[in-house]
Amino acid sequence: MTSTVMLWLQTQRDQAGYFNLGGSLTRFIERDGPLGEAGVPITTSHIANIGRMVEVTGLVISVYPNPGVF
Repeated sequence: MTSTVMLWLQTQRDQAGYFNLGGSLTRFIERDGPLGEAGVPITTSHIANIGRMVEVTGLVISVYPNPGVF
């Protein structure tokens, strides 16, 4: 899974002047997950696995925003 956060900040104030900043932060995560239990549709397990990956990737980006600080 690849997750990207994009930032754009622009201001024009008397104290700060004209300020323009933009960028993006991309993280890639690969993980194997269980296919599920007997009697549970495989799509249910797949959706649950993707949900966990989305939560983990969001946490990693918010807690460790600098590359190489894992």
